[in-house]
Amino acid sequence: MAPERIKPDTWSVAELKVILQVEIVNGTSDRTFTGVAIDSRTVRTNELFVALRGEHTDGHLFIEDAVRHGASAVLVDRTITPPGDVTVLRVENTRLALESWGRWVREHLTGTVIGITGSAGKTTTKELLAWVCQAWDRTFASPGNLNSTTGVPLSLINYGRSNPVYWIQETGLNHPGEMDRIGSILQPDVAVLLNALPVHLEGLHDISTVAREKAKLVRYLRDPGTVISNADDRELKHFIKLNRKSGTRWIEWSPTGASAAVQVHDVQFHTGGLRFRLLYQTPDNRQESIELNYPGWIPWLPYLAGGVAATLYALEIPLTLLRERLPAFQPPPHRGHVHVLDPNVIIFDDSYNANPAAVKMAVNWFRFQPDHRHVLVLGDMLELGSASETLHRQLAHALDWSLIDVFIAVGPRMVALVDELKKCGNPVEIYDCPDAYAARNLARRIIQPHDAWLIKGSRGVQLDIVVEALLSTFPYNHSPRSPS
Repeated sequence: MAPERIKPDTWSVAELKVILQVEIVNGTSDRTFTGVAIDSRTVRTNELFVALRGEHTDGHLFIEDAVRHGASAVLVDRTITPPGDVTVLRVENTRLALESWGRWVREHLTGTVIGITGSAGKTTTKELLAWVCQAWDRTFASPGNLNSTTGVPLSLINYGRSNPVYWIQETGLNHPGEMDRIGSILQPDVAVLLNALPVHLEGLHDISTVAREKAKLVRYLRDPGTVISNADDRELKHFIKLNRKSGTRWIEWSPTGASAAVQVHDVQFHTGGLRFRLLYQTPDNRQESIELNYPGWIPWLPYLAGGVAATLYALEIPLTLLRERLPAFQPPPHRGHVHVLDPNVIIFDDSYNANPAAVKMAVNWFRFQPDHRHVLVLGDMLELGSASETLHRQLAHALDWSLIDVFIAVGPRMVALVDELKKCGNPVEIYDCPDAYAARNLARRIIQPHDAWLIKGSRGVQLDIVVEALLSTFPYNHSPRSPS
């Protein structure tokens, strides 16, 4: 069972006249619509299409397309010719109107709002936290990747009227200043900061800037707020201190077992999955320990579970509930799904995203597949800016290549890594593919019984194409999650 997915809210033009002071250009104030969209391709019947101006395009150019897809109303900030009898609402600036609308919804939420940010692991953490919280009380998790300056208000506008006890919102950014806009809309009661890694460097330039911008979420906490953070991330910790307001509670967890309110210890992988131990302090200052088990081989799950446990600790939800719920948890698509096929073929699908730290952690998965040929399919790590070639090249030295028998490099940025591997005289069998389609064709030719394949790359490389090809090669032996 996934976190609660509530039907989109219904809004009326009359309400928007009050909230946004819209001008009705066409139609009447008694019109209602269900849901809001900013992409004309995803508009559904009876939704409002908000025409946003962007760097590369203008949503006003796609109004007719939105109407063809079912939009019954459009929000614009320039003069247009109404297509048919669609309701046309006008404001001074549609982007600012969207943010103001989201802020209005947030002001009317009465439950606990939890904002989650970090360079990696946001979505899995959000889903795992929601999976546990919904067994405790009514919970909503922001759907998909609605985590940006437009995604956060859309999440609130479309689902906020459900007013759950726990609202769990993923937040992301790729340029300075975006967290200020998101934070001012979301105003969380709890801010969960997972990590600061070399991701989105095209807009953020370096890890220090990543940490600085992520930590800004803390300054928008409602009083009295709570910060949950990774005790081992020194850069993030520094900027949390700079943004933390007086009276804000701060709870840390450590994925390495270092001193913190919640500590992860004794991570062990075995044939049936993984187990680890959480050590935590009770409110009366006693130390408690619980063992958790998961029937899968996701290397970073204990790391993220520590952050979830610290958040539950702050919410005063028993950590034993995490122990009970974890075994049935399903990770989000393409973020650590294990598929076991006949005859004894294992596919680890982590094709949704990639950065140097996550790649290094993922490759360790091969340690737990000792009787297989190890095939790594690695796609370009995108949005690394001027450091891209260096960071790709460094993987030749950062990864444990003794764990890898066959390496399939996918994309133009991987040329640097392949070049560095050859300079090092690395004996691994290397294939260099220009794109995911070439990698798919190659994978179909070389897959063998008793293979273990790890597929990882940035979303834009589309390595899910390779995953689907492999899954169609052999029949399933077990469910996608269970390797036991």
